Amino acid sequence: MSKVAALGDAHLGRSYLPVTENGVNQRELDFERSFEAAVDLLVGDPPVAAGIGRAGRRHAEERYRWDTVLSRYERQLEHLVGRGSRRPLQPTR
Repeated sequence: MSKVAALGDAHLGRSYLPVTENGVNQRELDFERSFEAAVDLLVGDPPVAAGIGRAGRRHAEERYRWDTVLSRYERQLEHLVGRGSRRPLQPTR
C-alpha cells in the first residue's frame, strides 16, 4: 500500500538521492506513484472524495476566515511590539 504524498513533497527529488536502474530519481518516482494512487482513490471512491472535500472546506473556513487571520496577525504584532526592537529594521534592496 502506498502512502499519499503531499504536493509540498514535490521539491524533494534532489540529485543526491538514489537513482533507479532506469535512471529515475527514486524520490521523484515515489512521489509520482503516491500522487497517482491518491488521484485513483479520489476518482474511484466519490464518497471518500466528498468527505475529503468537506474536511478541506471546514479546515479552510476555520483557519482562514478574516476574523481568525486578523486575530492571529494582531497577536503576532502585539508579541513583536511587546518584546521591543533590538535594532532598527534595515531597508531591503
